[in-house]
Amino acid sequence: MKKIKNTSKYVFAVGDSFTDREFQSIAYPDYDCSYKKWPEILANKLNSDVLNLAKCGVGNNYIVNTAIDWILDNHKDIRVVVASFTEAWRFDLYAHWPINPLVHRYHTLEESTPALNLDNSEEPIPMLFNMKFNPMETASRELCDYIMKEFLDPTRFQKATEIMFDDYLANIVRLQKICKQFNLPLVMSALMNPIEYGAFKRISAPKETPFTYEQLANMFMHAQNFFSIDKKSFIGWPIYEPIGGKNINWELNRNNLTIGELDGHPNAQGHHYIAQKYYDYYFKNYVQK
Repeated sequence: MKKIKNTSKYVFAVGDSFTDREFQSIAYPDYDCSYKKWPEILANKLNSDVLNLAKCGVGNNYIVNTAIDWILDNHKDIRVVVASFTEAWRFDLYAHWPINPLVHRYHTLEESTPALNLDNSEEPIPMLFNMKFNPMETASRELCDYIMKEFLDPTRFQKATEIMFDDYLANIVRLQKICKQFNLPLVMSALMNPIEYGAFKRISAPKETPFTYEQLANMFMHAQNFFSIDKKSFIGWPIYEPIGGKNINWELNRNNLTIGELDGHPNAQGHHYIAQKYYDYYFKNYVQK
């Protein structure tokens, strides 16, 4: 195996809560999350320093805008850019306030039908129902509910999904372009599916979800910019299993590498698992040639 040499350049990481070095579990507030997160573990493997600008709760626009702004000013100091993309329905107001319509939708259901068991288990999902929103998130509640209703309405679902898939892929292409411009190695993944089918099954109860997982994957494949994604830079592309992809978050759950039943974020071993995935991809596509 070719040895990776020491370098003064650093690993530059962006993402959401699956990458945030300051992450704390909402579902398990007493759980010790002080372990090293995957960007730092990856940097150790590469004998490099790390700069991690990931932030809990943010959407993909925030992730990519943060990356581009930093790369433009600091590209000479970066060894490799590593990014993890989040859910397509998240967005950010004024490039600061992270908004997640799905979480608001859970709260709406809980308030209107407090006895509703959304995941068919014996207990509700307290980590979603008990989340405290900041004032900007609370003010956007009606908008959040409207967005989720668009997905659950069979007559409007396809258009709403197309828009969010298009935006999701456009952000990936933007990051690819800036890294190519400065000849920077880039490794990306979807640590959460762009649109999570299981979430729809919960929030559409007791009605049936107006689409199948295979239909959702097929819509992703037909979104604008789908064929513009550089497979060499994206772990598990094209993400959805029915069209030949893989999702790291699913692998974490299947291998018991998450914090717990109510929190799907990676535990300490899970972060080592993710770091190894990124390391292998980087080594294969940028070092071992």
